[in-house]
Amino acid sequence: KMTFNKTLCDLADEYFEQAQVLEGIIAKHRKRLASLPNPETSREAYGIKSLLNVLYAEHRDVMETANFLKDNYSGEENQ
Repeated sequence: KMTFNKTLCDLADEYFEQAQVLEGIIAKHRKRLASLPNPETSREAYGIKSLLNVLYAEHRDVMETANFLKDNYSGEENQ
């Protein structure tokens, strides 16, 4: 039978997985931004940078939640 802490640890793992997915998406958009001919001025670059800001904020939130769950409910000391 699942314990409350075990369930929250599993949830933390899901958050860490989501963070990895976001990292992949961020990397893809950063690569696209770097490949633009004029990333300082173009409208497309501005759009990508705006999207990256949203993705970075989401990644930060996901990691904070994952770490909170792990730190408070893991039942064992983190390595």
